[in-house]
Amino acid sequence: MLFSGQHRSRPTINLGGSSANSSQGQSNVAERAKQLREQREKDRLRERASARIKRFVVGRHRAAKDRDEFRKEFDGLLVDPAAVGPDELVHATRLLVRFLGSDGPAEDRKRAGKWCRTVLNPPKTSPPTKTPLLFALLLPTSPHRSSWNSLLSLVASIFLQISVLHASQPQIPLFLEITKLICDPASSVKYRLAKPEGTTPLGHLVQNGLYEQLRALLLSIPPTEKTHAALSASIHLSLLPLRSSPPPEPALSAFLLSILTIPLLTHRLPLPSLTLLSSLPFDALILHAASPTVMARIIALEPQDKVELLTNLVSVGKGRIEGFAKGDLVKSWLVVLRRLVEGVPSEVWGEKEVVEASVKGKERELEKVRPGIESDDEEEDDGVEKMDVDPSPSTLPTTVDPRTASTLATLTVSSSILTLLTLSTRFSATTRPALCGYLVTLLHTLPAKKESILNTLMFSGPGGSSERGGGLLREIWRGWVRGGSVGKVLRGGARGSEILSALNKKEMEGEWEALILLTELYGRCLLTLGDDEFYSEGPGGSAGGGRNPLSLDEVVGFSGMLRELGFTLFWEEGAGVEGKKVVGTNVGLEELRALVTGVLVMIYARDSRRPFTPEGHWLMTSMFDLTSFIQTVVLEDERLEMDPDNEDFVAPQEEEDEFGGIFRRRRLATANRTRAAHLSKRQLAFISPRLGILNNIPFVIPFETRVAIFRQFVDNDRKRLGIERDRYDRRRRHRATIRRNHLSGDSFDQLNGLGPALKSSVEIVFIDEHGLEESGIDGGGLFKELLTSLSKEAFDTDRGLWLATKEQELYPNPHSYARDQAQLNWYGFIGRILGKALYEGILVDVRFAGFFLSKWLGKQSYLDDLRSLDEELYNGLVFLKNYNGNVEADLSLNFTVTEDDFGVSRTIELIPGGADVPVTNENRILYIYLTSNYRLNGQIAKQCDAFFSGLSEIIPERFLRLFNQAELKILVGGVDQPISIADLKRHTVYGGFPNDEANPTILDFWDIVEGFDKEERGLLVKFVTSCARPPLLGFEQLVPRFAIRNAGNDQERLPTSSTCVNLLKLSEYTDKENMRRKLLYAIKSGAGFDLS
Repeated sequence: MLFSGQHRSRPTINLGGSSANSSQGQSNVAERAKQLREQREKDRLRERASARIKRFVVGRHRAAKDRDEFRKEFDGLLVDPAAVGPDELVHATRLLVRFLGSDGPAEDRKRAGKWCRTVLNPPKTSPPTKTPLLFALLLPTSPHRSSWNSLLSLVASIFLQISVLHASQPQIPLFLEITKLICDPASSVKYRLAKPEGTTPLGHLVQNGLYEQLRALLLSIPPTEKTHAALSASIHLSLLPLRSSPPPEPALSAFLLSILTIPLLTHRLPLPSLTLLSSLPFDALILHAASPTVMARIIALEPQDKVELLTNLVSVGKGRIEGFAKGDLVKSWLVVLRRLVEGVPSEVWGEKEVVEASVKGKERELEKVRPGIESDDEEEDDGVEKMDVDPSPSTLPTTVDPRTASTLATLTVSSSILTLLTLSTRFSATTRPALCGYLVTLLHTLPAKKESILNTLMFSGPGGSSERGGGLLREIWRGWVRGGSVGKVLRGGARGSEILSALNKKEMEGEWEALILLTELYGRCLLTLGDDEFYSEGPGGSAGGGRNPLSLDEVVGFSGMLRELGFTLFWEEGAGVEGKKVVGTNVGLEELRALVTGVLVMIYARDSRRPFTPEGHWLMTSMFDLTSFIQTVVLEDERLEMDPDNEDFVAPQEEEDEFGGIFRRRRLATANRTRAAHLSKRQLAFISPRLGILNNIPFVIPFETRVAIFRQFVDNDRKRLGIERDRYDRRRRHRATIRRNHLSGDSFDQLNGLGPALKSSVEIVFIDEHGLEESGIDGGGLFKELLTSLSKEAFDTDRGLWLATKEQELYPNPHSYARDQAQLNWYGFIGRILGKALYEGILVDVRFAGFFLSKWLGKQSYLDDLRSLDEELYNGLVFLKNYNGNVEADLSLNFTVTEDDFGVSRTIELIPGGADVPVTNENRILYIYLTSNYRLNGQIAKQCDAFFSGLSEIIPERFLRLFNQAELKILVGGVDQPISIADLKRHTVYGGFPNDEANPTILDFWDIVEGFDKEERGLLVKFVTSCARPPLLGFEQLVPRFAIRNAGNDQERLPTSSTCVNLLKLSEYTDKENMRRKLLYAIKSGAGFDLS
């Protein structure tokens, strides 16, 4: 650039403020300064760390050098162990504890062994003494006793540490033996040692983890090496702190939680060590374990440790339990057992699948081989998510050692249960609640063992046959339930919310177990209690004179409590019971609800057969508005069917039938049924409290109300399917042509294939004996006539499908002939036809046996039902149950039954290998269950399944669950009670008579009928309607209405009827007596339409 005459450059002026570059530069400077500070800090830390490492290394080298010096000096002092004096020994011991360590070289352990041999030599004194140096330095005259006591504490601690890490080394038995001698209080007595100043070596070891180290030592020795020399000394050491009286609590806790949680402890030890364990202060240990503080620590243990603790306590306690001499001790033992059983995972018991099954209501699957109380559920897979019963799967072994399983199994054997029962009876005032708690825990933790436990309690106890088990049941009821806190809550008219609060209230902990056990026991009792035994009482109505442990008045009170509790668990809680438990127990509210429901149903069944409760006892209608209940439950059921979220929902479709007509119906084939039709009782309880009540404890609602609800359910089903009951439209009806002389066969061919579509209207065309189609149009009456005629033929016992009890009640033929597929198809068809009758509200004049009706409800039958089927077998089984002698020797029975099939006898084994299993006093209850189960359930299982599959296609199972067996009889065939002529008269229609009911003939007719006895009234109603019993809700419900039509003036003409339309054809008789004669003749002739 050329020189312009200016001596300096012109400064740049920025009017926009500081530049971005300038700001960034300042930021960079600050960042560099920060980095420099951090680097200087790192350098300082590095220098400090280096200095520490240097000091550590130097220290280690110096310590190693010092230890080498100590070793040399130690070796010099113990050149001749026999010549070592007290002063040299004390100095050598100080050197020993300085260089001896658990991780030191093997040479150090040899030096320690040399020291052990030295201290066992007696000192060189005059006069000579036999007291070894180990103890001579602790004599009152020794100047070294204080320092020697401290040194021995250190030596014992180091020896124990070395033993844990080097259990296989040859010096270890010697180290443990010396440690045992140092710590054993017996040595002080033997050698008359001075009382130590400060902490003893044993106390020092306990304070510094004696039991944890002994646990580690024992676990380091393989269980198969029972001859290991360290085992005996280790057990001896573990017991030393417990020899004082009373044993110190810290030592008891440590022994309990560290030693008794060692897996397979008693199987690891040789016989001498097991003998040592017999000196364990077991009573003090159990009392200590039951204390709240220690129990909290036990509950906090890992699941595997709880398994081992329970196993070892049972093993160590074997033979000691029977000797418990105090009630507090028995109570503590029961409390400890209970809490440990609660904490043992179900996999250990082999119960996980059973627990899941019982939570979902699958107990019935188990009862195919071991009958028990009905669960509240029947579904095989209800889609409900399974409850996780594994508290800590990662801490559990994949398999349980068979020896552990074998030991735990002894908890449920009869001898163990009876031992505890005997002990509790000895101290009943203090131990009964604890016994109830333990037994309830056992029953609900091991559902597969429930039957055997309850059978032991009820049927294997002391006393005569009539008292066996009944004493405990009565005592629990009278002493702990009836007047207890729970009884006051359930008898005092408490609101549902108060009952729920009591189930969860801390103050009620320990109170509910008595009621739960009582319910379990009485439910078990009812399974083998015939009606004659149930109703038998002693003088003045007291229990005990008969077989029922409770008097009938007591059963009334007990059932009232269960009713209040069961209703509350459905009504107030509904789906909220899932996952919740009764306070202080492992019993879920859902399990409790199922248990209470099962026993309530059994008691109600007895009351239905032979009433013993006061009127209105079962009803809970005061707890809610009945009208609102009906409206809501019908609406909820309707929503179940119409819920589009249901994955099986199928929308209505237009389909053409074979005649080209179009009718609207849902696809109801079995494969496409909606889930709503098969919802279980448990599922319905989750969906709605009202539906839960109706399907589980329906008897709290009046029977008439339930019948009305049933009819409303059916009407809803009709609407859903598009079936218009009162509209005649041939396009929407199936047409069936039936020959009168082939009525059954043609009905099967024409109607069975319809399946669920049988719900819709069916037009019947009859073909007479000449092959001509009968004239007339079926407005519904011909189908009723078909049902009536078909019922007479289908249920005829001469056809081979049905047999009758002595009360003439029908049940499926159990013979092999009836299990043929062709016959099973007929059972299915009959089920559909009967379902159609129920669907249409048509009464069928047939009576079924109660045990067969129970299959409609998915229930099994037991001993109380057997009497109606086989009274001889029933009496034999009752005799067996109450037999006081030796069953095996005197009766020579085995687990088989003999079946006679058309003259050919077959032996059926009730259990695998049953021919070789004798019936004994212990297993006779199982034999009674299985025999009853086979006769009442097993023999007719296929027939019942086929029948019910047809029935449920027409009537969903949840509709039927509104009733019990006795009520189903009424639903099918009407009320077995005198016919109310006033009710019949009120709901009769007339045709052809001037002035209707004011006509002289009609007035005479009603005057004559009012004079009929019960049988004649039934014959009249049967003559007109085909069923001798009145409709469930009175003649108002009869469809079509009872009708009387004028048949002319022929005075000799007999009255006739058309049962298909409930029509009586009556001449206009002028003579009252003539009318009476002809009416009686007609109704007693057994004919109807053909009389005309």
